[in-house]
Amino acid sequence: MTVSHSIRNAWLADPAQPAARYRYLVEIEGVSPKSDEARIAVAQIPRRGWVADTLRKQDPRGFWVQRKTLYRPKYVATNWRLLVLAELGLTVRHPGVRRAVKLMLEDVGGRDRPFRPPRRRAPLPFCREHGPDDDPLLAR
Repeated sequence: MTVSHSIRNAWLADPAQPAARYRYLVEIEGVSPKSDEARIAVAQIPRRGWVADTLRKQDPRGFWVQRKTLYRPKYVATNWRLLVLAELGLTVRHPGVRRAVKLMLEDVGGRDRPFRPPRRRAPLPFCREHGPDDDPLLAR
């Protein structure tokens, strides 16, 4: 089944999902990121749609699911939520993202954490399926 361009564009431009709308406006329609239309979409990103739904699930202390580990369960823990929020346009300028990133940075260096000291050269959390020797960008 093929979706017509007009149906696809209407779905991407829907104000109910401002993260998708912003990217559609700027990347497909060529609207300036400084335009009123794009700036309104950016301002709505944390208030509507997928981002707002995700932020509502965040614990007030900054994590999703549990504080014990910010990496599990897969796809719903803090690490994963931050990756998705970044793709949808949030940065550390948002207080919820800032709290979560602070927790991630507090965990740097622990024995069972992905940001261990370099002696074991652990990969970044989003590259865990591949070791540093498999990826030239991570190899030293």
